[in-house]
Amino acid sequence: MIGKITEGSMSLLFFDFFFVGDEEESTCVTGEREKAAALMMACRHLPQPFLSGPCQRKKMLVEAATSLEKIGDKRALQECQQLLLQLNTAVE
Repeated sequence: MIGKITEGSMSLLFFDFFFVGDEEESTCVTGEREKAAALMMACRHLPQPFLSGPCQRKKMLVEAATSLEKIGDKRALQECQQLLLQLNTAVE
């Protein structure tokens, strides 16, 4: 496992490498994408005792969805919305 690059890390590396645009703009977009990815990973993998309240997971996913919508990443936005739907069905 040492030296292996995960699929998520690879996609972030390729995005950073192939992004064409203004340097300031690319930094902003990359930061939003990383923030959204981190929020989605936290929602998937953190156990409930690590979150401050029962609706914390939903708030994190809504924030990630807002960031993804802002940068126009439709695939990741759809994945985030599916996580929100799974969370809503699990609560009901």
